[in-house]
Amino acid sequence: MTNTTVEPTQSTAEKRRGLAITSFILAIASIPVVLGPISGIPLLGIPALIMGIIAAKRAKRDSNRYAGRGLALTGIVLGCLSLLVSGVLGAVQRPRIHRKVCGFHLFSIARALNTWSTNHGGLLPFEVSYTDGGTKEECQPNAEGWDSSTYLHFRVLSNELAVTALVCPSDSSKLRAQSIADLQAANVTYELQTGTDSNTVGPEQRLLGRCPIHGTMLHLHKQRGALLSKGHLE
Repeated sequence: MTNTTVEPTQSTAEKRRGLAITSFILAIASIPVVLGPISGIPLLGIPALIMGIIAAKRAKRDSNRYAGRGLALTGIVLGCLSLLVSGVLGAVQRPRIHRKVCGFHLFSIARALNTWSTNHGGLLPFEVSYTDGGTKEECQPNAEGWDSSTYLHFRVLSNELAVTALVCPSDSSKLRAQSIADLQAANVTYELQTGTDSNTVGPEQRLLGRCPIHGTMLHLHKQRGALLSKGHLE
């Protein structure tokens, strides 16, 4: 009689399934992340997908040592689903986010102009002569008062304004300049109103700027001849 030796195999409880379980947990957790306040950002779906693929391959290749292939496959499916949903939500929300960022840029411009104005007798750069540090001689307003040389007026704001605030995130035709001093027309989205006949909205307001992409208008309030840092968008 021939004795046959059977090598013991690991029980199901002893098989490794940690990676599969982790993939499943991350995939489950990625669903509320996608549908929550930070939707559109595929945070947990990516590691869930990667770990699920590795765990599924391990379990298929060496079923004596690794288990949890079902959990891994579930992690892969849910991970892909979270990435798909986040991509769709990101595309839907992108215009709204861009508009908010654009509004923040306009307020940054308003603050910079206000700071400059405070140091120059309540006047704006395009109201001050070049000999006094302004850009009055560079004004080239059209019939509606919007200046084609806005970038020249922004150049004098090197101490007050960050160059990142001059390009609307929805404007693919403009490129961010390296610095304020390097500004050209191709580096600025926003327009300033420098026309003397069209910049007054009321006794305490003036129409100052706009985003031609979103059509958002920026007004600065005036009080006793001085600009206030507080403005509003329309």
